[in-house]
Amino acid sequence: MEGDNNMTFHIVGIGASAGGLEAIAEFFENMPHNSGMAFIVVQHLSPDYKSLMVEILSKHTQMEVLRAEEGMLVEPNKVYLIPPKKNLSIFNQRLLIEQSSSTLPNYPVDILFRSLAQDQAEKAIAIILSGTGSDGSLGIHHIKENGGIVIVQNPESAKLSGMPENAISTELVDFILTPAQMPSQLISFIDHPPVTNNNHEDLLLISPNEFDIILSILRNRNNFDFSEYRSNTILRRIERRMIMNQVTNLKDYIMILQNNPSEATVLHKEILIGVTSFFRDESAFDELQNKWLPILFSEKKDKNLRLWVVGCSTGEEAYSVAIVLKELMDKLNNYFNVKIFATDINQEAINSASVGFFPKSILGNISSERLSKYFVPKDSGFQISRDIRQMVIFAQHDIIKDPPFNNIDMITCRNMLIYMQPVLQTKVLDLLNYSLKKKGILFLGSCETSGALVEYFETLSSKWKIYSSKGRTKQIDAKRMYAKTITFPDKEKQVSINIYKDSSYMQEDKLIKRLLSILPDKYLPLTAVVGSDMTLRYLVGNSEDYFKLPAGKLEYNITKMVPKELIIPLSTGLKKVFQNEEDLSYNNIHFKSKNNTQYIKLNLKLLPHKFGEEALAAVFFEEINSDKGNNFNDVNLEYDIGRETKQHINDLEQDLLLTKETLHAAIEELETSNEELQSTNEELLASNEELQSTNEELHNVNSEYQLKIIELTELNNDFKNLLSTVQIGTLFLDENLNVRKFTAPMDNLFALDNSDIGKSIYNLKNKTTVEDLVNKFVQVHKTIKSQEIEVKTKDGIEFELKIIPYDIGQNNYSGVMITALDKTCK
Repeated sequence: MEGDNNMTFHIVGIGASAGGLEAIAEFFENMPHNSGMAFIVVQHLSPDYKSLMVEILSKHTQMEVLRAEEGMLVEPNKVYLIPPKKNLSIFNQRLLIEQSSSTLPNYPVDILFRSLAQDQAEKAIAIILSGTGSDGSLGIHHIKENGGIVIVQNPESAKLSGMPENAISTELVDFILTPAQMPSQLISFIDHPPVTNNNHEDLLLISPNEFDIILSILRNRNNFDFSEYRSNTILRRIERRMIMNQVTNLKDYIMILQNNPSEATVLHKEILIGVTSFFRDESAFDELQNKWLPILFSEKKDKNLRLWVVGCSTGEEAYSVAIVLKELMDKLNNYFNVKIFATDINQEAINSASVGFFPKSILGNISSERLSKYFVPKDSGFQISRDIRQMVIFAQHDIIKDPPFNNIDMITCRNMLIYMQPVLQTKVLDLLNYSLKKKGILFLGSCETSGALVEYFETLSSKWKIYSSKGRTKQIDAKRMYAKTITFPDKEKQVSINIYKDSSYMQEDKLIKRLLSILPDKYLPLTAVVGSDMTLRYLVGNSEDYFKLPAGKLEYNITKMVPKELIIPLSTGLKKVFQNEEDLSYNNIHFKSKNNTQYIKLNLKLLPHKFGEEALAAVFFEEINSDKGNNFNDVNLEYDIGRETKQHINDLEQDLLLTKETLHAAIEELETSNEELQSTNEELLASNEELQSTNEELHNVNSEYQLKIIELTELNNDFKNLLSTVQIGTLFLDENLNVRKFTAPMDNLFALDNSDIGKSIYNLKNKTTVEDLVNKFVQVHKTIKSQEIEVKTKDGIEFELKIIPYDIGQNNYSGVMITALDKTCK
């Protein structure tokens, strides 16, 4: 049985509400029974009404229609229906059923779509049909994020258009069709060649140039470079668009991109699809609120609290952070002037977030207490409250190209880094680290880490990926940044903030100006401008005897370019200058040049700099006459190679100690993670045993049902053959005296055809001379006593009728059975 889970086929989730029955029936009437797809139908069913969907839908399709059961394996060419009072989800291709809430609003379509996306990824298809409300609108975000497709009923063809219109408003819908048109589109989709090719890397290996051309088109059309994003993610989106455009190779798709500018826009949006929700990973927000934010509050020396939500999408996470802060400030009675800068590259998402209006389906992610306190109910959803809205400032922002914010107390950047290649991840983390204050909080997604910048962050929660900045900044080309004012679209006036933009504006004259401000007027010796990372930035003067490029990979580290005698004084001296921010001089340093021994004086001066500018130091190499070199009288400035070597060794030992501590911390974290993994593994083993036990129980129950089905099928066939052989007119009425079944001879007494099944006996034309014949049926139904009468048709044919209560066992009766025997045939 377990091996069946390896079957790969598309699973279609269908969501409908009021008015959806007709749409579902129309859909399945046009869907081939051997499409190779499986279908899961979720409706808003009344908990007090016995659903007849299995019986009804079976009349509109040749596929097997089943009411979903716990653990049922989903198989192709079958239809599964949600039971009443339940929520339905899927895991490992098996259906999971849980009791729906009796007190809170229920959104079963969102629940199914979310689980379907996680379980089936690209094999997931979501269809939204007629219904009221917005159920399904949140779920299709997950479908799209995981590479599935979304089809919505054309609102004009829907009995009730609420669900289709809300889905269409998300701009995530691939097709808008009538139920009758959907099957042919689905068949075309799954038969398209790229869908059967699960290895996206093969597509890249075959057509690397075409892939680069597509990235170039996107960059030129949308001013956004995806070259450092994970190729698998981009290839999935490209393949989807190829399917939608009915093309089978990248060259043809490139032609479409080049000739249709709107296609580049659509592909750009597809790649940037953001999945978000309120309080995603609620336990992580709880730990943040109860453990780490109170510490941040207690260490604040002022009343200004600045936060940055990176990749905020439509605003749910930004508002979640604002609510958490508001609750904590109320609890501690400690209030701050809070500014949450929420940014995203997608202007449409920013516009939506700024409005602060959300569909009713958010009820599944927000407690009733928070909902009543921070949201205002509207006709079709909820509006974020004014006090929460005023805490958040939304703006369009490209984290890769645009300037980072500064002096930030907390940054949330969740589930964005996972789409980037490691190099780009490091760049982004560099910027976030630069923006954070010392001990500022970094809140990442559950699948993300601080990566290559582990030494710059202290891990607060390894489970929920919460970090604290150590205040050590890495070089991020601050020399090419300048201050700028951003206008936020949701404010009446400009909000001026200190941000910096990476630019090539810094010409040589600006650096020279800073350098000349500290130079004496009388001379200009060989001068080097060096960064805090020992990188040579600029040279003035003849450097022939002092500098040479090392062999191998090109590096501009000054300690690798100077003679060996100058390495220690330069490395130890520059380190002191940057650490202590004080000038330093070394005298009587000698080294061997090409022709002789040279004596020099080293002057190291810190260049003046403003906030945001890179710290730079100037090194002056002042030559001393060799005859006077040994007679230099300033003892305090004399270079002592032994002392400096000792200092250099001490510095190296300190660096080694710090490295050991970092390594030790990393090992401890790995050991903790290993313990958690072992614990999880034990839980999985226990769960597996439970699942095996459950599987055995389900297998036994399934076997019993199979035997019962075979027995009933044989009995039904026997019954059909018997009735057709004896040629006795027979009519079956249910408890409401509606027609259930009949045989052909009964047409002599009543005008009957197959369309009358389900109709009341009162609505049928009586062909006999007994006007109150139906009343006799009613008497038998009420008294539970059989009757035998003789009747004559208007054509003069006489029949002997037997009217019998329909016995369903244990002295229970439901309906009436009538038999009619033609007396002329006796």
